[in-house]
Amino acid sequence: MSTHTTQYPTVFALPGGQPPADAYRLSWRNIAFFLRQRWMWILAGPVLVGALAAAYLWVTKPTYVAATQLLVEFTTAGDPAQNASAENAFVEGQIEVARSTDVLAATASALDLIDDPDFTATEKDLRRQIKSWLLSLIVEVDRYSDGVEMAGTILDVPSVDSADAIDPLYRAVARLRELVSLRRVGGSMIIEITASGHDPELAAKIANSLAAHYIEKNLAMKADGARHYSEWLGRFVAEQQSALAKAAAALAAFKGGGTGPRNQFQLAELESAANAQRALYENTLTEYTKVKQRISYPMSDATVISNATPPLTKARPRSGLVLAFALLLGAGLGLMSGLARHAGDKRLHRADHLAELAQLPFVVNARKTRGWKVRRLRSRFAKSKPGAPGFAYLRPTIPGIEELGAFVSALRRKKVSLIGLVPQDPGSGASSIALELALFTAASGCRTLLVDAAPNGELSLSLLRDSGPGLGELLEDSSRLSEAFVPITDELVFLPLGSSPGASPAARLGSQRTALKLEDLKSRFDMVIVDLAAFSTTPDVRAIAPELDGILLVASHGRSGLEAAASAVDVFRTLGGTVLGAIVNKVPRGHA
Repeated sequence: MSTHTTQYPTVFALPGGQPPADAYRLSWRNIAFFLRQRWMWILAGPVLVGALAAAYLWVTKPTYVAATQLLVEFTTAGDPAQNASAENAFVEGQIEVARSTDVLAATASALDLIDDPDFTATEKDLRRQIKSWLLSLIVEVDRYSDGVEMAGTILDVPSVDSADAIDPLYRAVARLRELVSLRRVGGSMIIEITASGHDPELAAKIANSLAAHYIEKNLAMKADGARHYSEWLGRFVAEQQSALAKAAAALAAFKGGGTGPRNQFQLAELESAANAQRALYENTLTEYTKVKQRISYPMSDATVISNATPPLTKARPRSGLVLAFALLLGAGLGLMSGLARHAGDKRLHRADHLAELAQLPFVVNARKTRGWKVRRLRSRFAKSKPGAPGFAYLRPTIPGIEELGAFVSALRRKKVSLIGLVPQDPGSGASSIALELALFTAASGCRTLLVDAAPNGELSLSLLRDSGPGLGELLEDSSRLSEAFVPITDELVFLPLGSSPGASPAARLGSQRTALKLEDLKSRFDMVIVDLAAFSTTPDVRAIAPELDGILLVASHGRSGLEAAASAVDVFRTLGGTVLGAIVNKVPRGHA
């Protein structure tokens, strides 16, 4: 695995514990980091919404839409503006006639829709309930096609009154009213009837049957109107006939009354009245005859110009559109959730952010290693005798330690020989880092002492088979120093924790009221590496900080808080300690 060392001058640091200025700067590096860190959040959006869309498509039966067209005739006369208004009113009236309960009921009866459970069901099963919920989320996406509102879906149960629900015919009519859509095509005299259904043949039958029953209704209405008109005309013809007979009788009686001028004038008046009455009678009689003919041979105002045929493809759901919309919506939701998660994530993910925020000149990444490597190394320590020839060939196993070891070796030339490794949180892997660093410095020829001063004694438990005197005992009696030292290699010596009760070794070393002084250890070795307790769990490490030549903070990638790590550095500096740098441990492969 590759290693990465980040060195930043202190000019990049931001005071006050604020997030690094570079953290949210739009750059290819930050974009790549965001995508690498939040790809699961981003991917979750399309996956979840796509799954909902797929479920919707699965529970939804395909809906087919069939259409038939009618041409309605309207006789124009008079003013064009008035004709246009009358024409619009006439067409809208015809649409309402076609949508009337009588026409829908006749269609339902003709097609035996009363026996179809899709038209008369009163309760929703589980599948229907799931679909209703999904429809509330997605159905608006494909409700319209080519700018024309389609009919509803058969699976939705109509709203009907409780009284009407007793008769299945009412439920079928209510369902048909939701299935059928009527519209005027532009400004023409064409009315389009569309019907939807899960069965393409049934959809075509509904559209054609509705058109046929509308024409029948129109003929019946015209015949009924003509019948009423005929009855009125019949009475009017009888009245006009009686009036004509009276006028003719008056004219005949007056013709024998004399030949004087006055008589001639009256005669002319009677003849004129009789002629007018005769003309009115004849016109009324002609109209009466025509009306009688319309009763026997009515003419519809509408003509079918295009019959509906079973559609070959479904109209809804439009799978491609639904899936595309779902993926687009999911991608947006995933991106927003990823951004929200990224903005609210205060954990340590990048070494440069810690270097900038904490004003650290040196931050190194330590990569994740397979656990078996560390276990194998520790097993060698546990099963072999310390100082055996095999230990002379031990080498570090954690990628990134080489960079850290080179940095520590360079510090030794600046008289920095007593270094404490402080984990930010328990489980940060500081003990493994301390062991690896000690192996590296010893392999480079430095006589190195590895001190276990962590309360949990992880190094002692891992490296030693038998308990013996250690740091705890030396704090009481420094004469046992040689006895407590455990040689690992020719250049590496281990000082275990020991078992002496009382305060933690770090706190006692920091107090200087002990038999063992840190200067005594420095005088015996070229490099002393001390494994200390976690900063977040115990205050003991704060006591020893001023006594160390330098401190290396060990933080865990994706676990330790970025601001918490920077705060720990500030605390050490406030106490007089020297923070040399930090190690970001357990960095996954591919992360910078």
